Amino acid sequence: MRTLTNLGGTTLGLALLAGLATSANAQLVQTINYANFNDVTSIVRNGVAVQSAGLSGEQMTLSLTPPVAAAAGTAYFNTRQQVDLGFVTDFKFRIRDRSGSGSDGLSFIVQNSSVNAVGGGGGGIGFGTNLAFPTGNTGISNSLAIVFDVWDNSANWPTVPGANVITVQSSILGPGSANTPSSADSLGGVPVSGAFNDGAIHQVRIAYSPGTMQIYFDNLATPALTVPVNLANTLNLTTGTSSWVGFTAATGAPQNAERHEILDWQFSSMQVPSPAGAALLGLGGLAALRRRRTR
Repeated sequence: MRTLTNLGGTTLGLALLAGLATSANAQLVQTINYANFNDVTSIVRNGVAVQSAGLSGEQMTLSLTPPVAAAAGTAYFNTRQQVDLGFVTDFKFRIRDRSGSGSDGLSFIVQNSSVNAVGGGGGGIGFGTNLAFPTGNTGISNSLAIVFDVWDNSANWPTVPGANVITVQSSILGPGSANTPSSADSLGGVPVSGAFNDGAIHQVRIAYSPGTMQIYFDNLATPALTVPVNLANTLNLTTGTSSWVGFTAATGAPQNAERHEILDWQFSSMQVPSPAGAALLGLGGLAALRRRRTR
C-alpha cells in the first residue's frame, strides 16, 4: 500500500517539521506507507528476504532472514526516495525464532549502489563485509546503515562494547568503498538496555536533517543516538537528491540463527513543492496546521 500525504496525515509533531525544514516552502511528504506487508509488489527482496506470516492474528510481515544459518537478506522500496533535504522513517521490527544467543542483527539502510544490493552474512548484517569471513559478499558501497546489532562486536567497536548496540555505519569514501561493521566506518554508536532479539516488537524512528541524524528506539520522545552526517556529502545521490531505502539483515552460525522481521514501515521525505503547490500551501496549509494543533 502506497500513499502520498503531507505531515498532517502522520503522527509527527510540528516541532519536528520545523526542525527538518530547510526551505521556507519545504514540507514533509509521505511516500511509503506499509501498515503491514500483505502486498509486497513494490518491495524488491534479495537474498533470503521473503514475505512471511506473522504470529497468530497478525497480518503478513517482511522476513529479512528466516531462522536459517549464514544467510543475508535485503529489501528496498522499488523507487529511489528523496533524502537530501531530510526525511523521517518509522518502522517496527521483531527478532524471533531464535536459536542459542541469536545472531546477528538488522539495519535500515540508505544506499545508492543497486536495488539488488546484498552485503555479507553473519557480522556483515547484510550491509557490510563480514570481517571474519571476507571471502563472501562485500559490503554495500555508497551506503549508510543504521544498525541494530545483537552480537558482541567489541573487537570491531572498542568504544561501544557488548551486544545490543545501535551504530551508524557508512562507506564514507563513496562509490567503490565497501561498508564494514567496524569502528573505521562508524559515525557513532550506543548500547541499549535489554535485547533486540527478545521476541518483542520494537519501534524505531529515524529523523534526518542535513547535518544531523537522530535514532529513536522504543522511545519517541528522546533519541537514543544522534550523529553528525550530511548525506549529500557522504553519498553519491542520483541527481543529487535520491537513493534507495530499505532494510538488511543476516544470520551467523546454525546454533545462533534467528528471524529478522519488519512489521510495518513509513517513510516521509522533505520536499520543496512546485510554485503552484507552494502557493496552495501558503493559502491553506497554515490554517490546516492550526486546526490540527487544537485537537
